[in-house]
Amino acid sequence: MKLRKLVNKSFIKAINLICFLSNGRIININSKGKGMSSTLSNFTRSPFVLDGVRYESFEGFWQGLKFPEDHPKRIEAQKLFWIQAKLISKDLNTTNLYYNNKIIHYNSKELYELAKRAERERFLQNPDQKQALLSTGNTKLIHLVQIRDSKSLPRKVFCKILIELREEFKEQEI
Repeated sequence: MKLRKLVNKSFIKAINLICFLSNGRIININSKGKGMSSTLSNFTRSPFVLDGVRYESFEGFWQGLKFPEDHPKRIEAQKLFWIQAKLISKDLNTTNLYYNNKIIHYNSKELYELAKRAERERFLQNPDQKQALLSTGNTKLIHLVQIRDSKSLPRKVFCKILIELREEFKEQEI
């Protein structure tokens, strides 16, 4: 376990160095970053309402999906942000997500569309975060916070959604 933490810390330091040396051409979105890097993180407190339900963060929304809709931990997740939101499903081993009385499978188009819709609402209802996303211009967005990737929302998918929303918001401002 200590070796994994050491490797992850070294990995993050290397990624941060690459971003620094890119002179702003690459932004690594993560909760421990500075400025817009942490503002764009799913951990950031960013209250939004989706389909009549209030969430304190995208991470709380996402982790809550791992529990059936009437499960107490799902309701608790909706109120969480930062690492507390991530940890609520720490010991849960599932490949199913639940939304609107449906089971949604990892890597499905339906899950992608739900994630994009939730992120869109997050940004529309938090103008400072929307502005942070727009201020990235055409900068490459990456999400490398640990060596192991998320199974439910892989980093490439997360970044693709943010880039698509950034383009959508740019078009709306024209």
